[in-house]
Amino acid sequence: MTTEQLPPELQRVHMVGIGGAGMSGIARILLDRGGLVSGSDAKESRGIHALRARGAQINIGHDASSLDLLPGGATAVITTHAAIPKTNPELVEARRRGIPVILRPAVLAKLMDGRTTLMVTGTHGKTTTTSMLIVALQHCGRDPSFAVGGEMGEAGTNAHHGSGDCFVAEADESDGSLLEYTPNVAVVTNIETDHLDFYGSAGAYVDVFDAFVDRLAPAGRWWSASMTPGPRRWPDVRPNWESGCCATDPGPRYPVNPWPPPCCRGSSRAPRRSPRSSWRPTWTPSNARG
Repeated sequence: MTTEQLPPELQRVHMVGIGGAGMSGIARILLDRGGLVSGSDAKESRGIHALRARGAQINIGHDASSLDLLPGGATAVITTHAAIPKTNPELVEARRRGIPVILRPAVLAKLMDGRTTLMVTGTHGKTTTTSMLIVALQHCGRDPSFAVGGEMGEAGTNAHHGSGDCFVAEADESDGSLLEYTPNVAVVTNIETDHLDFYGSAGAYVDVFDAFVDRLAPAGRWWSASMTPGPRRWPDVRPNWESGCCATDPGPRYPVNPWPPPCCRGSSRAPRRSPRSSWRPTWTPSNARG
């Protein structure tokens, strides 16, 4: 692929903290789409070696001069505020030069543009569930693009620029960045109070999932565990949306079908007590070829 298929601001970028699980995945996709990528990190890693092999220019340690690793310098700097302080010398130099600093979630949203997006969020199980979706789509021949928070055993990577029309990724709720996305399909694995240092209260934490589902694209679809606070009321306030819930509690609100669905049996971590499901399989691996 060529740089014409990347937004202009992502064609020549510098990534601060490029070796992190989320950042290295973005770098891999940018490189696969023909972008020029430089970066820096505190130490060497297997991921950094792999990115260098793909053509990334990477310094170990943080220094303002790293912004000039690419010919002509970087036109944008990508970072993640959760791990990189604003006092980082590369960020300070970028601001001094007037180079735009873009956070990773905003970059991921740009890379998804034009594709059918499946976003997985929730307190627990995001990487496992995202990986399950990716493998199912791959076995259906869809070759989805994807970005996950860890290296998938079957794919051997944490990100991929695919030839298919789908993009599967995790949506991180820890800092509210899941609200950067407008998914076609939203999966909320579960909701259990967390990240109170950011949200301040359990109510505010639950509210961000409400806001995420509100951002579904027109004709969007969502799935979630029915025992979580949001999904118990989402069908009432969003009655026209395609939806479904799976549950480990004894009384799901919806008609019950066997769990797991045939296309997914054996492909995810199962609870000790077999859950029951009310999935409406309008978009599943079994019909994904259509």
